[in-house]
Amino acid sequence: MESRTLQLDIMAAYGTSWTADRIESFKCAVSVVIARVEEALRAKHPWIRLRSRYMTFDEASSSEEVTTNCAVAILDATDFDAELALLMGRLQGGHVPHVILCRAGSESAVGHLGLRSSQVVSYSSMEQLAQAHSLLEQEVSRAVPEVRSHDALIY
Repeated sequence: MESRTLQLDIMAAYGTSWTADRIESFKCAVSVVIARVEEALRAKHPWIRLRSRYMTFDEASSSEEVTTNCAVAILDATDFDAELALLMGRLQGGHVPHVILCRAGSESAVGHLGLRSSQVVSYSSMEQLAQAHSLLEQEVSRAVPEVRSHDALIY
């Protein structure tokens, strides 16, 4: 019997003005969450692998692969960026599930995007995002499109 592996990309995007330390902290936190989500998902679907891809909003909004190869997007809206609004539009148009993050105290950025606070995962630190059973982990688990992964194996 042929062994198949389906790789699903999880894109995590952040502001262009972020420092190298902040980017590294974000990548570490999101990587921990994606690893836990993959572990839980593989209990039911051992052929699925999740691959994280990190990029700025500028890089993501100019990438053609975002709407075709991205299973789920994680967007940090802490620092409002016009490219973020463009990227969100492309994701919505491509029916790509996405999770919006916002550091506590930066809710004005979310308001610029026309989102309500109930549509956003608020966090006080990157460590909070990486905690087991965090809201981010729950949202990513919910957003991973099992139907899309199943269809990809069939077709």
